[in-house]
Amino acid sequence: SWTPAKNPYIRFEFGINATHADLRAFIGFRETPGAAIPVVGEHFAGILFGGTVWNAQCGAAGLGTSVNINAYLGSAARHVVEVYIGTDLATPAVEVWVDGVKRASITDSIPTNAQEWDYVIVQSSAAGTKDLTVGELILQEDLV
Repeated sequence: SWTPAKNPYIRFEFGINATHADLRAFIGFRETPGAAIPVVGEHFAGILFGGTVWNAQCGAAGLGTSVNINAYLGSAARHVVEVYIGTDLATPAVEVWVDGVKRASITDSIPTNAQEWDYVIVQSSAAGTKDLTVGELILQEDLV
């Protein structure tokens, strides 16, 4: 498990071959890994594709926050995404970078429960196969 108080960080390379209105994808930290997309009420932090745009998203204690990251991550191009649960920052935040550019800093709904890393892709119709390819993955947290 990854403890939010130890400032967990995930860096991953990924590509997705298409984005459609019927596609949902999540990559990041979450309290209860599984085959479904995280929901409000669960503790989580990561990026989520909800059918139209990619969002930085986090949740804790029945609350959730979502911020459009203003980046197109489809068409099988390889991207590097970083998610940091920064409880050591002057103002604690979940920070998200895409391809080296900071896209979000969320200061509310920061997860506090133990986290696992997870990625999920869900397609609600047969509008063609969607593939999520994960490349290099780095996970780390403070030692003390």
